[in-house]
Amino acid sequence: MPVLAHPADIADLNKLVPKLKAAGLIGIEVYYRDYSSEIIQKLLKVAKQHALITTGGTDYHAFGDGSEVMIGGALTPPESLEQLFALADKRGLELLKQH
Repeated sequence: MPVLAHPADIADLNKLVPKLKAAGLIGIEVYYRDYSSEIIQKLLKVAKQHALITTGGTDYHAFGDGSEVMIGGALTPPESLEQLFALADKRGLELLKQH
């Protein structure tokens, strides 16, 4: 399920998102450790405008240098995960779920 990562780095996001959505984009990374509340609000607006699931992440790559936020260190609303699981179920995808 394709999600656009680091959208705040894209110069003309509003022009790109409709093209990506037509190609199957289902979500956009809104909650990211380096994003200010202003950027988050802007991205929430884009997500709502294009009916995209909001996601988040830490961008953890296991560099081991102490500069990264560990996996699970970025707070994303539970609704985002619920929407992803619901879409996966609808599409018949098997995802690992913790019960």
